[in-house]
Amino acid sequence: MTKRHLNRIIRFKNLIIHREQWGPEIESAPTLDELFPGENLQRGTMDAVRRIEQEIREMKLIISYNLRHCGVGTRMTVTTGGETNEYDLLVDYFRMANDNELDRRQRFEEVMELLDAGIGAHKNRLPRAKIEMFSPITWIAYMIRLPITVLERAGLASHPKSQEKFLNAYAWVVQFAMLALILVVAGHYGAKIPWSDIFSYVIKAISGMK
Repeated sequence: MTKRHLNRIIRFKNLIIHREQWGPEIESAPTLDELFPGENLQRGTMDAVRRIEQEIREMKLIISYNLRHCGVGTRMTVTTGGETNEYDLLVDYFRMANDNELDRRQRFEEVMELLDAGIGAHKNRLPRAKIEMFSPITWIAYMIRLPITVLERAGLASHPKSQEKFLNAYAWVVQFAMLALILVVAGHYGAKIPWSDIFSYVIKAISGMK
């Protein structure tokens, strides 16, 4: 997932570069044929501009979320004529556009700095993400969380009271499953299992759910 987010941010950066057409950056960016294979877009044409802006609009919300999720802030405060407004540099990208070339260049540099920070954060996270991908602990945590996610998506755990009841019941099931796993492993290695204590714990747990 980290790799996918990284590639998405890099693509968004290249789209912004092609949209603004600033000299040094545009020369090092991928070509339109590389960004939009098979679409035969020509640099500087209205078709290319419309296609680039369409994808920027489609991606800006998720890119803003990805950056904030990795700790890169996307909001800024602008004061004009005594009036102060807060903007999201990515979500409000077109809203902040104007005909002043100096302001456009400044906004472009701010967006590039923001995206570079996000790219750096994701690159730094990538080695750890690769390790976690093959970590049993990560997969166990995912499987434990999965039923809750399914119920939330289905809208069956949206009400606070029903959610609380479900989480309490599910927490007991997880504890019981972990206890059973520990007992299986312990029995496999010949450990003496205190069945009376375990039975008392289960009875107390069931009583606490009522």
